[in-house]
Amino acid sequence: DRVEWAWAMMRMLAVAPAFRGRGIARMLAQECVVRASNDGATAIALQTSELTPIAVGMYERMGFRRTQEFELYKRKYWIYALPMALFPPYAER
Repeated sequence: DRVEWAWAMMRMLAVAPAFRGRGIARMLAQECVVRASNDGATAIALQTSELTPIAVGMYERMGFRRTQEFELYKRKYWIYALPMALFPPYAER
């Protein structure tokens, strides 16, 4: 798979260290998915890396699947995507 033009992109989601572990990142990511769906995107994609294993796990639990892998500056990076058609509950909000 590749990133398509009808896809939305999620870029730079972060939570301050003092507020981590409260589900805030998941709520923010879910809101991104809802907004992308409401805007008519067929999928939402994001880029992450081996430097953020907690985020990778969260995205995978949300249903995002790795579609591409590449290496840059001796680190692994991935493109993850969530097709809207497979996850209608996000679109119903």
